[in-house]
Formats: sequence, structure tokens, C-alpha cells
Amino acid sequence: MSETKIVKKKKKWGKTTSYNSIKRAQTIDDAKMKEIEEALKKKNNVFTPTTFATQQEITVSLAKKLLDSQVEAGKLSIVYKKSGNRIYKN
Repeated sequence: MSETKIVKKKKKWGKTTSYNSIKRAQTIDDAKMKEIEEALKKKNNVFTPTTFATQQEITVSLAKKLLDSQVEAGKLSIVYKKSGNRIYKN
């Protein structure tokens, strides 16, 4: 699902820098949703939206929405919340 490509940028005086651009899925189909639910069922897991997004190869904003919906359903709980940082645990 995710694609990685190397992007090169030319800077001042002919120096070039390169970085990896990762394109991740922004929508979820039924098969991917089953994988996500199985990953969330594992006991004693601690999630942050960033680590969850890299594991499941989805965008971070989509991971935040999924984890918040799981909290509302009562399947996860928020352990730590301060400004933009959150840690979830099942």
C-alpha cells in the first residue's frame, strides 16, 4: 500500500539533498480493517498514533480517528493525554 520514492532537492551552490517520501493509504477497505482490529486485540499493547500508523501503513490522521473511535467504543483507553500527544492502551 505504501510507496517510497527518493526525492532530491538542489540547494544553493550545487549541493543536493535527498530524502525518502512515503505515500501511505488514506482510506481503509474491509480486509485492512480486519487486520487493524486484530492488531488492536493483542493484550498489553501501547499505541501512539504515529507508531500505529507506521505499523498499519496508513496516515497519522486516519490512525488518530481510528484510535479515537475505538476509545468511544470502549475497546481502548487513553493512558496519557497532553496537547497533541496521546498514548492508548487496551
